[in-house]
Amino acid sequence: MPDPTANGFLNALDEIVTFAVESRIRLEALEKVFDETNPMLHELYIGEIENLRKEKSRQMTEALLVNLRAQLGRR
Repeated sequence: MPDPTANGFLNALDEIVTFAVESRIRLEALEKVFDETNPMLHELYIGEIENLRKEKSRQMTEALLVNLRAQLGRR
């Protein structure tokens, strides 16, 4: 008999993946519209994405370092 908890988890995971794929498709369509209708706006959009990626990477690095330091401090 299948585990209902596992099925619920797999269903939730499927919904998350579907949402992520649909969001990616929408963003790519928006980027194409920007590129075709207003190249300057497209460049601004791309620049903002790059800035957000750098910020997210910095935040993740900081969080991982804090976590690592906390784990090393427990030993």
